[in-house]
Amino acid sequence: MTIEDARTDVAVIGGGISGFTAACTLARLGLRVTILEKEARPGGRVAELACMATDRCRRCSACLLNDLRAEAARYPSITVETDCEVTGGSRSPAGVTLAVARACRPGTETIAARGAMICTGFDVFDAERKPYLGCGRLPGVITTLELDHEIARAGGAPWTVGGAVPKKVAFVQCVGSRESREGRGYCSQVCCQVSLRLAGKILHLAPETEITIHYIDLQLARRGILATREDLGGKVRLVQGVPGEIEAAPGGGLLVRHEDRGGGGGTSTVFDAVVLAVGMVPRPSTARIASALGLEPGEYGFAASGGPPGMAAGACTFPSDIPGAMTAARDAARAMA
Repeated sequence: MTIEDARTDVAVIGGGISGFTAACTLARLGLRVTILEKEARPGGRVAELACMATDRCRRCSACLLNDLRAEAARYPSITVETDCEVTGGSRSPAGVTLAVARACRPGTETIAARGAMICTGFDVFDAERKPYLGCGRLPGVITTLELDHEIARAGGAPWTVGGAVPKKVAFVQCVGSRESREGRGYCSQVCCQVSLRLAGKILHLAPETEITIHYIDLQLARRGILATREDLGGKVRLVQGVPGEIEAAPGGGLLVRHEDRGGGGGTSTVFDAVVLAVGMVPRPSTARIASALGLEPGEYGFAASGGPPGMAAGACTFPSDIPGAMTAARDAARAMA
């Protein structure tokens, strides 16, 4: 198939919040768009998130994905193809050709388009790579993404650990982020807001819960974080300094060893549950696709947001919250058009 025979103007690689934002923007501009999504269901990470509303909307933005999918369905010019993984490709002045492997058939096929946009999103850091924090080893230690799943499954009931509502919960920030020696010397941008919103949701469902957030620095200047913190008032204890170790407490629960900034030494506290705020990391497929399309690598393994107009957008270029990823995708789509 040649570029001249292309059945689509733009191939959007990835069917998450950025991919659907880009596709809808391009469709509004009169272009034909094909979304190529590796999973059986489109939506990406945002589709896994629970609504954080309490007595009112907390502007977590998770619901925006459904609005975008509904909008995309109204455009005949948008095609969504699932179970298809982009394994390679090439770019020329005329356009791009993509090698696509489909789950339902052997081999690969070629899709030609006049342009392509990489919207492959992100992975979350594997907290089990830090065994001293107990994830995967100690019951009651989970990640923020796993807690999001638990809240969604509970359907409005309080979150439980081992069948009981935890009375004391600790959040540990920056797990997998801000680690220069590990090649992740960046802030993941969203973890402070995510933990504060989850804390608010827990307190809404179980008001007697005692919550402590262990942090390095709270990103108070970012969108909505200060307002969320003020909404929580004095209901959440903030402790500067992240734990050095989590282990099973002799009498039950989780013993969290952490620095005592006030006392100048170490101390420990027993909690019923610990939530690890895992950071964003680039997906291996992002660098592979970007390289195949002739893009320069970005920092830390993310895709570079520069280069040809609109070639990459959203959290695949750098950690971002949902509104930021949507803005970047809209801007990239307009630049491509």
